[in-house]
Amino acid sequence: MNDEVIITCAVTGAGQTVGIHPAIPVTPEQIANAALEAASAGAAVVHCHVRDPKTGKGARGVHLYREVMERIRAKNKDVIINLTAGMGGDLEIGARIVAGDVDAVVFLRDPLTSHPHEPDIQALLKVCDIHGVPLATNLASAEILLRSLSQAMWWGRSAAESVLTGS
Repeated sequence: MNDEVIITCAVTGAGQTVGIHPAIPVTPEQIANAALEAASAGAAVVHCHVRDPKTGKGARGVHLYREVMERIRAKNKDVIINLTAGMGGDLEIGARIVAGDVDAVVFLRDPLTSHPHEPDIQALLKVCDIHGVPLATNLASAEILLRSLSQAMWWGRSAAESVLTGS
């Protein structure tokens, strides 16, 4: 079992999240501050989409990414910054699960909100189920999963496979 835990925080969420909650960061300053807060709370990776500061909609302006980067790096040189302009991370995670590189997934989502990438999300959930990778999709299950990992209570993939196969 790999006992290293990497926490990634998507500070703006995916898609058009502005308006869903008043704390969603929009400006480069807000996005950078949210990333720094996540790093201070233990995130090793911050996943940042940039937004148009006036509308809150997704943007791809290099100047916006540059400002986010500069603000984060001015205060934290260690956090890994994942800048992104589009979706598709679920495919990368799924490939790593299939390759045996992932021991657990925390994928927080709002089950009451329609999401344009729902088929991709369902595929990721299915990959976790098929490969016996524990998956938390809400804060309560994430806390249980992370506590178990941190206390070395989780048996690991080989033990889970032996339970599934009866060997």
